[in-house]
Order: sequence, then structure tokens, then C-alpha cells
Amino acid sequence: MTEAADLPQVFQHWRWQGPSDTGDLVSFVQPERTGPPPLWRMSLPPQPQAAVDLLEQSERQLALTQAALEQAPSRLERVLQALQAGGQVQFGVTYEAPEHDLMRWLETLEPGSVGFAAESPSQTEVNRAASQFSALMSSLLNQMSHLAWVETQFGGQLLARSIVGWDGDVHTLWKEKASLDDWLWHQHSLRLALASRFALLRMVTLVVQGAGKIGVLMATPGGALLALAAMWQFMNRLMAELQASA
Repeated sequence: MTEAADLPQVFQHWRWQGPSDTGDLVSFVQPERTGPPPLWRMSLPPQPQAAVDLLEQSERQLALTQAALEQAPSRLERVLQALQAGGQVQFGVTYEAPEHDLMRWLETLEPGSVGFAAESPSQTEVNRAASQFSALMSSLLNQMSHLAWVETQFGGQLLARSIVGWDGDVHTLWKEKASLDDWLWHQHSLRLALASRFALLRMVTLVVQGAGKIGVLMATPGGALLALAAMWQFMNRLMAELQASA
């Protein structure tokens, strides 16, 4: 399965494993578990200001991720235009790191296709990217029973868990005698988790759509997996670029 460490930083709170022991969490409704959930676990430090800082940092990372997702189609189009122009990189046009890297990967799909003199990625790079995306897709397909399970911990103590269905139905289990602060911590975590989940699904959609466009233009036999790996790497580089510039 894909580990959180394999994903862009904004998705670091996702876990592809079972939830924590509920312990003394209580709720009027205990939904049945029909499959392994995509689990968001926000572990807040015990100091309130440090917890606020972590949540605000996560908010900033999410905003940068959403900006990258907005930019991705137009930035991919620059590379596709080079392919449509007979594979010639336009002179005088500055290609930023993610586009540069994608062109390098396309040389692996079809040598000479982009007219871009650059060292092709190693087989290890290609295999790693392909494996990460394949594992992520497998995880997502196996975890479709719920939109998300969201856990919030404060100082190592489990405050609450929400189970969110695709129909928007939400069931939450709370620790006994939960305070208003507990409610606020968990609601903030829940908002972040859902926005992150939709961002991850959109990222996967853009990877598949972009790989399809590349495949149509290049028509390389057996290149579908390489095109997916190239697009996955492109999206990761684009997000890393925005994180670094923030």
C-alpha cells in the first residue's frame, strides 16, 4: 500500500490502516464497518498554541495543493503543445522544473519525441513512481465504503472519530464529557480531512486524464503505465515547487 510518506506533504495525515481502539468513545450510533477505511489521523500536540500552529500549517499546505491542482491543466498544456508541434521545444520559452522533468520522462516513452536533450529518468525512478501510483489506486479502490474516517488526537488522547459517508452522512463518536474545545479541535480536523480527501481524488483524476492525453499524442505501445508514472511525478513536482516557494 502507499504510505503517507510517499504522498505530497498535505496528505501526510492519511493512513491506509485500521482506526485506533475506540476506548471510551461514545455515540448514539455505531456504524458498521464494511471495509478498511481511508483514515485521517490528526495528532495534535498537548500545548494549545502548538496545536493551533499545526492546524494552520495544514491549512496553508492545503491551499498550496489546491493552487497546484488549479495550475496543473494549463501547465501540462505547454508540454502537450510541444508534442503537437512535432516534439520541438520552443526556443525562448522557459520551462519550469515540473515541465522540464515531464519532458525528461517523455523521452523515456519515446526517445526523440520532445526534441529535448536531457538525461532520461533511471529505471528506479520510473519503477518507484509507477509503484506509488499503482498502490495509491489500489488503496483508493479498496476503501470506497466510506468517504473518510477522521480521528483527532490531542496530546496522545483520542478525542473523537467521525465516519463520513459518500452521501454526506456523518456519525461521530466522542470521548465522554467532551468539552467545547474538543469539539472545535475535531471540527477543524474534519474540515481539513474532507478538503484533503477531495484534493487527493482530484489529483488522481488529473493524473489519469493527463496520462490519457499523453498516450493519444505519443501512441507508444505499452506506454500507458509509464505515462501514468510520468504524470504522477509531474503532479508531485508541481506541488513541491509551490511548497518551496511559499
